Amino acid sequence: MVVLITGLAVASRTLSGVYSAVFQQDSRRSREAAELGINRIVAELNRERNRGLLATNPAAGGFWTQAEADASKNACAVRANVSSRPTSIDLNLIRSGGVPGTTTANPIIYVADDGTLTADTDNAIDATRPANQRYAYQLVTSQADNTIRVNPIAGPDPNPASATFGQLNQVGAINLQVRGYSYNNGRLSGSVVVDQQLEVLPKCCGRSLAQFGNDLRSCTVGTGPGFGFLIGVGENTVGDADLNGSKSELDNGTTPINPVVCLGTAGTTCPADVSVGSTTVPVVSVLRPASFPDVEIWPAALGAAPTPGTLTTCKKDSTGCSATAGAFRTETGSGSNTLTTINVNTATSANLPTYCKSSANDPSAGINTIHCNLTELAIDGDIAVNTSASSRLKLYFSTEGNKVTSSGSSQLRHVNQTSGATDAQKVLQLQMFGCREAASPSKGCVGDASNTDVQSLTLNGNSGTAADPYFLYFPLGNFTFNGGGGTGDQFNGVLWANVIQGNGNVQINVPGSGVNAILSQYGVVDSSGTGVDEPLLWDYVTRAVRSFRLLPGS
Repeated sequence: MVVLITGLAVASRTLSGVYSAVFQQDSRRSREAAELGINRIVAELNRERNRGLLATNPAAGGFWTQAEADASKNACAVRANVSSRPTSIDLNLIRSGGVPGTTTANPIIYVADDGTLTADTDNAIDATRPANQRYAYQLVTSQADNTIRVNPIAGPDPNPASATFGQLNQVGAINLQVRGYSYNNGRLSGSVVVDQQLEVLPKCCGRSLAQFGNDLRSCTVGTGPGFGFLIGVGENTVGDADLNGSKSELDNGTTPINPVVCLGTAGTTCPADVSVGSTTVPVVSVLRPASFPDVEIWPAALGAAPTPGTLTTCKKDSTGCSATAGAFRTETGSGSNTLTTINVNTATSANLPTYCKSSANDPSAGINTIHCNLTELAIDGDIAVNTSASSRLKLYFSTEGNKVTSSGSSQLRHVNQTSGATDAQKVLQLQMFGCREAASPSKGCVGDASNTDVQSLTLNGNSGTAADPYFLYFPLGNFTFNGGGGTGDQFNGVLWANVIQGNGNVQINVPGSGVNAILSQYGVVDSSGTGVDEPLLWDYVTRAVRSFRLLPGS
């Protein structure tokens, strides 16, 4: 009797151990299946066109809708023939962990011993499967459980999908829940849900994570090929550009700009694309947080702004025009072939018109800047602005209406007279500023109580004579560029305007190094020129697991 009882006890302990081992094996297999599913889903999310979802929290915690996917454009992927946002096929591939052909909401993926993946079609787990299929996984997307959660990357702007500034050292997260199943001898034997939180990190376009790898290249802002800073939109307005002359071009020297960048604040509507010649170029919409610089106004250090005046050619206004040394304006030629030269390099304070003042050492030692408060720049005959590394001209337009006008074929040309100067240096020597874009006492156009601020500007492209780049900052400006036939006339510079229209064939050259110089001037990027602090466009990637937990499988 004693021997029998002892034998039964030993057998019971042995059987309990077998059951425990089988249960542990089923639990381990279920967890392995869930982790396999998470890894495959993350691989799909990290595809370039899908990465905008990493900064997009799905409504109520369920799966992303197609509308949310459409709004999740990855700005770094916007270029010709490359998709920048997930299609419906991509969303299905994310659900299934890369298994093609799935169209159901929560497909179950069966995993064979040889790695073959088979998609279920009815979303119901099978009680039995072939003996060589011992695993299965399924993405959990219950809105009630808030199963997919994106914690946005912290920063000054609440929309990390579009925000650009202050994100370099920030970290976000995404939570995914995947249910794993295990089969024993062809029968369903266990399930578990793995809830995993992964880090979401911002990174520069075209760069790996330098802090976690050996990619030591600095982030580029405007120096990369094909980068353009063209449209800037005021608050709650619509920006647009149209350069539809058959031979119109938009480039940064030799490389076509693609995409065009549209800067604005929350509520801004940017176009999906713009017409350039016979093609369309996609537009990247980038929100402008409060830290982005306002349009420059008359410097307080110079005292009250003088009564604004009209800057034009000598033949239209000879006041201050002289052939003597130190003259602000001089005129050469005769009849219809006259050229008015604005001598920023050599003009003396005593010879400036009443609406201009000079400030030494602005913005840094050794640079003299002439500031002019204008109602209009009237280009009635060709005007050349001569600057250098030690002299700058800044023009301020604070009222609405026609601000820059061009009569006939008259041209404005910037001529930087410093030998060997780069585009990044030249673009800083001639700058023009319009009204600020917000409607408040310190912003908007002066004297416009209705807040219908619109500034109109017309420029003729430079033909025959090359011109150096300059900067135009008019968030409320409607620009018209007049070009000719043939290959078109050129504008060379960095432009922020609300609406850009080309008449005829226009070639607009936006030098990337000039974009970087302008953003550096305002502290948007590291002033040393490395551009590592505040890239204009961000990409995202998810990588390390921050935490995980096991939930019941049923």
